[in-house]
Amino acid sequence: GERDFIKSLQREVFEETNLKIKVDRPFFTSFWEFSKGSNHRNKGKKIFLLFYYCTYISGEVKISSEHDWFKWVNKKNYMSSFINKNNIFYALTEYFKIVKT
Repeated sequence: GERDFIKSLQREVFEETNLKIKVDRPFFTSFWEFSKGSNHRNKGKKIFLLFYYCTYISGEVKISSEHDWFKWVNKKNYMSSFINKNNIFYALTEYFKIVKT
């Protein structure tokens, strides 16, 4: 693992989406707890989530095998994109309060 968090984030985003990004500043924090009853290698663990403002630089979305789908959302349609309100929903809510779109 890299010690430079920004470079690590850029590398992960590129590996999982094929997008090159510029990382700015954090704007939201949250956590996720893996279900204790799951078979996931991290079952029962909590992870801290830090959401960053990022700017698209280049690339066309090609998701990695770690993901099944993706969806672009905007201020007008993101609320209807979530069946259950989760940490991503709340991060987007905060993002759209701050960012002028």
